[in-house]
Amino acid sequence: MEGARPFLDADFPGYAEAVARERLVRGAACLGINEKICGFEVKPLTAFHIRLLSLVRSPFLINGVTGEMLAGKPEIISDVMRFLWIVSPMFKSGDIEKKKWWQRKTEKDKFNSTFSPIVKLGIDIVCREILEYIEEAFLDAGEPSAGDKSYWEFEVEVSHELHEAYGYRVDFWNEMPVEKNPIHVPLKLIFQLRKIRRKWNNPDAVLQNKSEKIISLGLAAMNERDKLNGRK
Repeated sequence: MEGARPFLDADFPGYAEAVARERLVRGAACLGINEKICGFEVKPLTAFHIRLLSLVRSPFLINGVTGEMLAGKPEIISDVMRFLWIVSPMFKSGDIEKKKWWQRKTEKDKFNSTFSPIVKLGIDIVCREILEYIEEAFLDAGEPSAGDKSYWEFEVEVSHELHEAYGYRVDFWNEMPVEKNPIHVPLKLIFQLRKIRRKWNNPDAVLQNKSEKIISLGLAAMNERDKLNGRK
C-alpha cells in the first residue's frame, strides 16, 4: 500500500473559495448594513420577508429552482419587481402609487424610479443574483429533514427562539420598533446564533459548513479513482 500523502487544495477544487465566501457572508451580516442585488440596495432577508414572499407565491422560494428556469417563466419581470419591492429599503405595507402628478411621491413611486433600470439587465442574471441572495441568507440554516411535520410557522419559531435566548418580545404581531421585532432580525444572524448556542451549550456538538460537502465529494471521487487503479 502506498504511503499516505497530505491533501492539497487541488484535491478539493472550490473548497478554499467556498470557505472564504462563508466567512465573508457571515462577517458582512454582522455590520448591520444593507445588501445588493445587481448593484441595487436591498435589506437583509428576514422572516418577515419570507412570509410576505410566500403570500405572493414568489417563485424564488421554490426548492431547486434555477435562474435559467425562472428566466423562461411567463411574467417573470413582475415576479422580479415584486420580490425586489418587498426586500427593498423603501418597502411600506399598503403603499400605493400617487393618483395625480402633483401629489407627493410614495415609497412605491420612489422604488419604481430607482429599480426600473434593473429590467435592462439580462433577466437570467437578475434571477441568479436573487437566488444567491436567498442562498446566502440560509447559509447556516442546515439541511431540512425530509418528512418533518410542522406544528408552527417560521416566524413563530424565530420569535420564541429570540425571546427565550435573548429576551426579545414574543408578541411580534403587535406594533413595535422594527429593531426590537424578532421577525425583522436578519436570517444570517439568526442561523449563526443557533450554531453558537448549540456549541456553547454542548462543546462536543458537531457543526458543519456547506463548504465541507466539497471535501466529502472530493474524498468520494478519490476513492473511486483508487478503486479504478486497483488500490486498496
